[in-house]
Amino acid sequence: GVCTMTTAFLHFFFLASFCWVLTEAWQSYMAVTGKVRTRLIRKRFLCLGWGLPALVVAISMGFTKAKGYGTPQYCWLSLEGGLLYAFVGPAAAVVLVNMVIGILVFNKLILFAVFDSLQGFVIVMVHCVLRREVQDAFRCRLRNCQDPISADATGTFPNGHAQIM
Repeated sequence: GVCTMTTAFLHFFFLASFCWVLTEAWQSYMAVTGKVRTRLIRKRFLCLGWGLPALVVAISMGFTKAKGYGTPQYCWLSLEGGLLYAFVGPAAAVVLVNMVIGILVFNKLILFAVFDSLQGFVIVMVHCVLRREVQDAFRCRLRNCQDPISADATGTFPNGHAQIM
């Protein structure tokens, strides 16, 4: 009896963890699309996160009359009789739906990510690489020469900016 109950709880909590990951994916999709209604969504998330695993475990225990929930060797679903598919099937379905939602979210965010990355590249190019002072200092570092900027007694660059280093 203890092994049967342990197996039932393991079955339930493993499925619940998969279902809660699905709710997170669903929430990410709704956040990206801007369709967030907290009260209704919270009830749906609770039903999906706890209700669906409970339903799967209840149905599988009801059909098998708890046979296959635990074996003399281990407290897990029996490999004989196909009861393991009561876990593998829903888990695989959740993973598949998560992949589809992930692709949809990725497609919604890919243009933002590309332009955001390009913005960083442009800022580095304009404010660092293409500045004459940076190029001169870099050339001087490569040649181990006297840096005209550090030799400046006033501590400012030729364009009037204060010297930081």
